[in-house]
Amino acid sequence: MKTQGEVAAFRMALLYTLFAGAWIFFSDWLLAWLVTDLAWLVRLETYKGWAFVAVTAVLLYFVLQRRLRALEEAHGARLAAQARERGLAERLQHYLAASPTVIYALKVEGGAARPVWVSENIRPLLGYPPEEALQPGWWAAHLHPEDRERVLANQSLLLEAGSLAHEYRFFHKDGRVLWVRDELRMVSDAAARDGQGQEIVGAWTDITALKEKEKEKQRAARSFRMLSRCNEAIALAEEEGALTEEICRLLVEEGGYRMAWVGFAEEEPGKRVLPVAQAGFEAGYLEAISVTWDDAETGRGPTGTAISSGQPVVCRNMLADPAYVPWRSEATRRGYASSIALPLADEKGTFGALNIYAAEPDAFDSDEVDLLGRLANTLSLGINKLRDRGALKKSENRYRGLFERATDVIFLVDARGRIRDCNPAACAVLGYDRAEMLTKNLQDLISPEDLAVEPLRIDQALGKPLSFKRKFRRKDGTLIITEARVTKLESGLLLGIVRDITGQVRAEETLRESERLLRESQELAGIGNYVLDIPAGTWKSSAVLADILGINRKDEHSLEEWSAVIHPDWREHVLRAREEALEKGAQFRQEYKIIRKSDGEERWVYQAGKIERDEKGNPVRMIGTILDITARRENEEEIRARHAELAALYELSTHIRAAKSSADLLPIVLDNVRRLLRAAAAAVTLVSPDRTRFIITLGAGLWEDSTGRTFPADRGLCGLVLDTGKPYVSEDYGAEARALPLEGGAEKEIGPAAFVPLKSEEELLGVLAVASRREPGARTFTPAEMHLLTAVGEMVGNALRRMQLYEEAARRLRQTQALRNIDMAITGSLDLRVTFRVILDEVTGQLGVDAAAILRRDPYTGTLRYEAWRGFHAVSPEHLSLRLNEGYAGRAALERRALFLPDLREAEPDPAQGHLLAGEGFAAYYAVPLIAKGHVQGVLEVFRRKPAVPDGEWLEFLETLAGQAAVAIDDAELFHRLERANVELTQAYDLTLEGWAYALDLKDEETEGHSRRVTEMTLRIAREMGLTAEELAHIRRGALLHDIGKMGIPDAILLKPGSLTDEEWEIMRRHPVYAYQMLSRIDYLRPALDIPYCHHEKWDGTGYPRGLKGEEIPLAARIFAVVDAYDALTSDRPYRPAWPKEKALAYLREQAGRHFDPRVVEVFLQILEPE
Repeated sequence: MKTQGEVAAFRMALLYTLFAGAWIFFSDWLLAWLVTDLAWLVRLETYKGWAFVAVTAVLLYFVLQRRLRALEEAHGARLAAQARERGLAERLQHYLAASPTVIYALKVEGGAARPVWVSENIRPLLGYPPEEALQPGWWAAHLHPEDRERVLANQSLLLEAGSLAHEYRFFHKDGRVLWVRDELRMVSDAAARDGQGQEIVGAWTDITALKEKEKEKQRAARSFRMLSRCNEAIALAEEEGALTEEICRLLVEEGGYRMAWVGFAEEEPGKRVLPVAQAGFEAGYLEAISVTWDDAETGRGPTGTAISSGQPVVCRNMLADPAYVPWRSEATRRGYASSIALPLADEKGTFGALNIYAAEPDAFDSDEVDLLGRLANTLSLGINKLRDRGALKKSENRYRGLFERATDVIFLVDARGRIRDCNPAACAVLGYDRAEMLTKNLQDLISPEDLAVEPLRIDQALGKPLSFKRKFRRKDGTLIITEARVTKLESGLLLGIVRDITGQVRAEETLRESERLLRESQELAGIGNYVLDIPAGTWKSSAVLADILGINRKDEHSLEEWSAVIHPDWREHVLRAREEALEKGAQFRQEYKIIRKSDGEERWVYQAGKIERDEKGNPVRMIGTILDITARRENEEEIRARHAELAALYELSTHIRAAKSSADLLPIVLDNVRRLLRAAAAAVTLVSPDRTRFIITLGAGLWEDSTGRTFPADRGLCGLVLDTGKPYVSEDYGAEARALPLEGGAEKEIGPAAFVPLKSEEELLGVLAVASRREPGARTFTPAEMHLLTAVGEMVGNALRRMQLYEEAARRLRQTQALRNIDMAITGSLDLRVTFRVILDEVTGQLGVDAAAILRRDPYTGTLRYEAWRGFHAVSPEHLSLRLNEGYAGRAALERRALFLPDLREAEPDPAQGHLLAGEGFAAYYAVPLIAKGHVQGVLEVFRRKPAVPDGEWLEFLETLAGQAAVAIDDAELFHRLERANVELTQAYDLTLEGWAYALDLKDEETEGHSRRVTEMTLRIAREMGLTAEELAHIRRGALLHDIGKMGIPDAILLKPGSLTDEEWEIMRRHPVYAYQMLSRIDYLRPALDIPYCHHEKWDGTGYPRGLKGEEIPLAARIFAVVDAYDALTSDRPYRPAWPKEKALAYLREQAGRHFDPRVVEVFLQILEPE
């Protein structure tokens, strides 16, 4: 094929020949016709030759000048093209340097790939200079050993598949291990033979951060799932063994650990650790080893150390830890590599350990240790709860036993007398079984004869206690004489205690008969007797009677002496009864109290007297006896006291069982105690968990205003009870040196007082105090009352302990739920406003504070600004910002530690936040820095409008919530950074595609700018036809790369200036297939294949490469076909000049429905014709 220069030279030679021939022919003919003179003809021939030379010279001058100008223009165009190529190369190099992806090229020679080029950005990404990366064997030498075999096997498949994408670990220059994504594809060359001369283009992308984030999320999800399941198991547990087995199972199945077991510490023998539960791959391990918690070698391992120290112990590598020598061989045989032992403790100390084994070394980082530590603490509480529940049931059974073992008949009846419950003694005495008893009314058991004489009104006991004597009929028909007392309980039921006094009545009858005999033989019987001379007003006593009354043994005594020994409370009653007996002539019988004259001792006596009259019927003498019945009365008093105590305890136990919480329990206890003892004051004072302070949890009466007051544990009479563990009785509380001062000196109004310990299994929880008002006649609490009060203290202590454990478990559950809600907010939304709203709701709800706020640190200015808040009424903190050295919040952030101010009145004023705190009336302030991964993200503030001293658990939960807030901020910022990096990566990909398209345009100068023009027009039509933004992005990439397949077409065909042969057209039509083969292996570009693969298909099915027809052709390709045809027609080509716009549009209308989609042509014309 001749070049353009050869064609131009041929044209010039032909033109010169024609011109010279025409000149010679016409000039000779003209001269021959005009000139006949030979001389002139010769002379004119000479002139004609010079003229020919001159014309030829002029003609050559203009031809050469035009050619030189064309050559200069071609040279200038070539220089401009070279400059554009250099600019393109510089732009591509700049794009590659800024790209997060390392691009490299390999040359295939002899079936092996040799590195030939790598981009400069390998230095910042992998740390190696390009010249080192091009060394043979460099890449394989730096593969991670665990990935090398797999990666090399994949690499061998590249030559077969033509493309490859895989992920593996690679060593950085500094020794770090990076995760990289490696994408490779073959670049085919038609001149290559047997794979020789082919190139491989590849890209390395650092995906280490993505891998670590995936691993962290998987681990966090696993830990949260495990902790939630464990907490659920603890909350639902009913039996200790089942609970420990379930926890071990969940640690293995949900936590992914190799083995877990629970061991309890034994005191004797040998301080062994006894396994009680296990799960996972154990294979006889626990039977093969011996673990103790003493100073022996077997006690210095993780389990023994955790039990003896009370702290978690981690073995990071069993092969290297010297403390693990006794168990190393057994452990490594079963695949254990690291372990952790977590103590299980109660109030008395550590009672066991939770042991967890992992298959990999160093499996327990600080977060894992903290999480498992909280799980162990919760498990300890669960075990203690189950144990306390058993103790409470035992206590209830003990009090039920009093009811069951009582020898007296005890009934529970309603106001109509129907029996609701009875004790075994009732069945034994009356002969009925319990089922029969519960079908009867109390009147069914009383003798009809007794009821006929005096009906039983059981409802009278609703107003006041009812006592009566009745004959009860047993099941066998026999009658027994009983004495009954019925009292009302708070529940509305009536408690009846019935005593069989048949023997007593018969004894009294016998006694009355004996008295008659004794009156006749008083002196022999040794019973005091007397003779009263009524007219003289004197009386004589026996020696026994003088001893009973503590008077002198003399012949006669005056009536005044007799009256003087009668107790003042009984004197008027006894004298009136005597006068009535004298007036009526009846016998005198009285039981009353006396005060012995000799020693002042109070005694009970029974006096009986018979009046003798003269013939006129006038009383002249009374003879009788006096019997000391003090012992009998004391027994009766004791019986009545025991009855009252049993009724009170039963009633109080009923109320305690009805209480739902300690807040419900304490008012019930104080009301009942004050009512039973008729006390003017009562209080429950509980000791703090660290046993350093008392708090008056609830006061009533004179102590009501002291509710909430705290004082040191070594002060007050409560401190004395705490030291001794025994009750204390004060005759005058106001005079006690250790009495606590009350508001306005109210302690001076308190007289006798009693303090009893509130105990639960020998642990003192607090003190129950009752007191009477200081006034004349105020008496000290009796031993019976103290006995009752002590029993109440023990009952309340057990109930309080049970409720405290329940409330603590419920509080833990609420806190766990709060943390779960926050975790769900963090994982479910990356909008910090939503997360902050959930965190502040949980902070104010769970911690019981009045207000809370979150300040976020600006990473650029370093200032703290309020991002979210709750509970502010008067002042808005929205516009307040603080530097790190300003305000309480700034100080907490600067010092990276929590700041607690329980009473702002005692704190140093804060000029930065003082107006905010004062405006809202806050009295207590707490600030916790939000620290995540060592960076201060902000500050969490909580406020109270009353001073408060929270406990350690409250502060710990506050810091936990602050940690959650810090994690939320850190996760949100990490997501935004990843999102920004993804956008930059997408932009880098798109710029690379634009570079490829520009390079294709440069390869064929006549189509320069073609890719940009057709891409823009294709997008305009696609938008007009309603395609989505995602589809537009793929169309843009496909349009830029529509002729990428021409990279596989030889330049001799692609750049041929003339027409192509059939064989050459066959090769040219393969470029859509080459495009498909090149791009289909790239996931990122696969959605953009419609245009490169199908833009030469025609509406009538005559296109290539697949002959698709109509709507079988993808819409993107149909749009691009119209735009590509229009741009080709209106652009210059080597084989034709550009068409005018009108001619091109007419052609598109003509081909609509044949080559082009009519609808696409219509939209195209609507866009282009107005322009």
